[in-house]
Amino acid sequence: MEDYLAAEIQIHWPENFTAESDREKKEWMEALLECISESLSDYEVAEKIWSNKTNKTCADCKAGNPDWASINLCVVICKQCAGQHRSLGTNISKVQSLKLDISIWSNEIVQLFIILGNDRANRFWAARVPPSEVLHSDGCIEQRRDFIAYKYRDGKYRSPHPHYSTQEEILKMLCAAVSGPNLLKTVMQFFSDAESIDDPNDSSTLVLQSAENWSASTYNINVEGLSLDDVNHGRVYDEIMQPVVHSGYLNKAAVVSKTFTSKKMKDEFHKQWCVLERSLIFYENDKSSEQIGRIDPCEVACLGVNRTDALNSPAAVERFRFTFEIFLTSEKVHQFGTDAAETLQTWTNAVGKWFTPISCHCLLGYEFQRVGRMRYKAMLNPDQWMEGFFLLQKCHLFICPEEQGAAEDSVNLRRLQELTVAPITEYSEKKDILILVEKGRTLYLQGITRADFTAWSSDIQAAACSGGNMLRDQQLSRNDIPIIVDSCIAFLTQYGLRHEGIYRKNGAKSRIKLLMDEFRKDARNVKLRISDNFIEDVTDVLKRFFRELDDPIFTTELHPQWREAAEHSEKAKRLEKYMELINHLPKVNRATLAALIGHLYRVQKCADLNQMCTKNLSLLFAPSLFQTEGKGEHEVKIMEDLIDNYASVFSIDEEQVTQMDLENSLITTWKDVQLSQAGDLIIEVYLERKEQDCCVTLKVSPVMTAEALTNQVLDMRNIQPSTDIWLTFEVFENGELDAIFRKAELDNKQKEPNCWMNDQQS
Repeated sequence: MEDYLAAEIQIHWPENFTAESDREKKEWMEALLECISESLSDYEVAEKIWSNKTNKTCADCKAGNPDWASINLCVVICKQCAGQHRSLGTNISKVQSLKLDISIWSNEIVQLFIILGNDRANRFWAARVPPSEVLHSDGCIEQRRDFIAYKYRDGKYRSPHPHYSTQEEILKMLCAAVSGPNLLKTVMQFFSDAESIDDPNDSSTLVLQSAENWSASTYNINVEGLSLDDVNHGRVYDEIMQPVVHSGYLNKAAVVSKTFTSKKMKDEFHKQWCVLERSLIFYENDKSSEQIGRIDPCEVACLGVNRTDALNSPAAVERFRFTFEIFLTSEKVHQFGTDAAETLQTWTNAVGKWFTPISCHCLLGYEFQRVGRMRYKAMLNPDQWMEGFFLLQKCHLFICPEEQGAAEDSVNLRRLQELTVAPITEYSEKKDILILVEKGRTLYLQGITRADFTAWSSDIQAAACSGGNMLRDQQLSRNDIPIIVDSCIAFLTQYGLRHEGIYRKNGAKSRIKLLMDEFRKDARNVKLRISDNFIEDVTDVLKRFFRELDDPIFTTELHPQWREAAEHSEKAKRLEKYMELINHLPKVNRATLAALIGHLYRVQKCADLNQMCTKNLSLLFAPSLFQTEGKGEHEVKIMEDLIDNYASVFSIDEEQVTQMDLENSLITTWKDVQLSQAGDLIIEVYLERKEQDCCVTLKVSPVMTAEALTNQVLDMRNIQPSTDIWLTFEVFENGELDAIFRKAELDNKQKEPNCWMNDQQS
């Protein structure tokens, strides 16, 4: 039925379906939702966790291929059991999907589920289940509900624990562990302590040593630490426990020192027999016993991978499609080439596991751009450089610290507010560092050598750019909406509310194309200014961006339901259905739609100035947002409803609406402002924390730079200024930090009209 329904949907989306009974309707709806869920699924996390074969069956009812999990209880469960877990509350079971909620699956949590597995978790949770109370996959809802409540809420079947006497204490400890540091070590210690009661000599407790030493190399992981039962069940942990051993022929280029280019021709490579054990050793051929080269893991700074699109490469025949490079701490680079994707994957996986800690290993089975060591520091400890392993996978930079007890982390590079290369002087030596600014923190990165830093910098900057033509692939602002949308809305709100015919008048095609190309190349570095950009060009760029998305903001999948909602004659029912559909949109679509409708709400509130009422805006935007090519009475109706009822549909309270009206008033009455020396502003600057004791009030002139402001504040507090440590941020009314000001930016900011609210706390 599911396959048939999927086919029907693709062909007959505009059709209405009817069922002969409520039961049949329910079955079809369940199948439809299952198809939608499957289309949104990402199997990456699930496949990693299923590599432990005991996770291939539900921990509660033994159903096959479970794709949900309780994070704090450390069990993989099926969809039916997940529903009962969720009804217990998050203080008992924190339920997440293996396929849909992939953002919460940190490297360390995945490691925990692979090492522990359902079998071992159930030795604790289900140690004393009577045969008559065992739950089966075909059990009814009542049986499933009661069994799961007894098992986890009441702890009826669990084994005793030497350190926790009540079920409440156990649940509280596990909930705290999954959100705290040292997750892997803490949770493995918990289960190992429980097992020690049953059998003090059980060798499975030695697996804890692996958890404690998870930042060591694979050679420090002892396979003998597994219990006999684990070994007899297909050695499920072999993939992450066994030492790396690999051999085969590789095309290798001559070693390059310091200067390096990846564009080598095939005739510059020579086939060599390579053996990877404790060292990577090179021979003339597989019969030779004399080494012609050798690399030890301690020499490796990083491993980089290059994949060339054969269709778009003009020299695909003369060059290898795939290459990878090993950068050494001596600034030498070893380059290898192949035309086989399987060879590339096998070798890069093996080499990656060979020189990195186990915390990186579950990510190395998938395509990545670069992995290796870097030095880093954060603003919480700006004077101390630390060293750790980093792995770049698509737009995510994963951090695996070497310090004992340090937590793993990751950065979504497309959400950065700023990404720049800056020079520093360290021990009289000039070096470059990479500065990553995201919401709430700043990260500084430094390579082990100049060569590997250049490679890291290039890859990270490329990964931070937009990766496709879907909303989720764009560079995102601090509000989690595409930067191109955020920038255009901000510019048009500031300069376009009084502009007659805004969004109706067209810009110049050549300028629009140039601006679109700049945004697509790197939206983060595009600065819209009234002196450089035309309002008509920016309005066309915004509409064109939505029109050219691969999937419209309202989504093709939900389009029939939007049309159906618009057909309700009662306004209240329409709005209720709209709100329901908005909640079903992906997060980035939901946030972007709210921002855009909020902006259009502002525009129509100034219709007496710009001549653009709700009807006019709806007629112009509906074709772009729904991608209907000018057709669609229902779509225009939807836009009218959303704009006119913006506050109720998007849950905007009365205070926020009043704030928006005040801002509109200030923006539209502040005409052609040119600040002079007599127009100094009095502002509040908070030093490190937003507390009254940390507040400094000072006068800011139109020509004051950010550096001067920072130094003046520090001087008032008798603190020695240092541009390497102190950064100045602009704070918006919602309390979030904008991008940091660089030395001479404040005067430029102040020359543009700003909205200074009557609430100085804003």
